[in-house]
Amino acid sequence: MKTLYIIPDYKGTPSYGIEQSDYINMYVMNAGDSVVETIPAGAGFALFNATGNFLCRFNTPCPANANITDGSGGELNPVVRRLKDTNSFPYTTINIYAIQSCTIMIAYYAAQLPGH
Repeated sequence: MKTLYIIPDYKGTPSYGIEQSDYINMYVMNAGDSVVETIPAGAGFALFNATGNFLCRFNTPCPANANITDGSGGELNPVVRRLKDTNSFPYTTINIYAIQSCTIMIAYYAAQLPGH
């Protein structure tokens, strides 16, 4: 799996130097469909792109598109996510719910931090 490099830009600010992933999964989904994606071994980041709106949650079921006020709602159209929580507990699944018919792409990258 290719590494998602975190490198300084011309101002010294950390930035991503992205090349095409060598591990990409795609789903063609109808509105209301859901899927559980198993995160591949060695993945440190997931990059998402879609042709329509979708919700996702890590390691727990993603609820349908509804009013949710207890903190358990899905995240709308994430872009890039680290695949470990703040305690470095690795996520193992991504639960996806399609709000509308769409194609969803998930590109995985290994993580490498400068000096590690």
